[in-house]
Amino acid sequence: MELLKVLFMIKHVNAFKGDIEKLTTLMISSIYEDTLDLKKKVEVSLRKLCDEMLVQKNGDRYIFLTNEEQEAENAIRSIYIDPTDTVKYVAQVAFEEVIVIFIC
Repeated sequence: MELLKVLFMIKHVNAFKGDIEKLTTLMISSIYEDTLDLKKKVEVSLRKLCDEMLVQKNGDRYIFLTNEEQEAENAIRSIYIDPTDTVKYVAQVAFEEVIVIFIC
């Protein structure tokens, strides 16, 4: 819950990159805290939050999702795309690009 609060607080701070290292630093509650152990806990928590679609991972950055963003993420994840359709589409685009290169 504390990690979710931190992610919420930094959501609109563009200069702050919410990666694991910086999030772990913000989560330190004592100078005697074992940062390696805390980092592992942060990583586990982030995975759970991503699975629950409360947080989105973008590269190495983690972003808190608002209710609207969570609904959109749910809608996107619920769409099934047949892998064969994807392969056919990529092959078609690649073929068209090759033809354009040879014609020009």
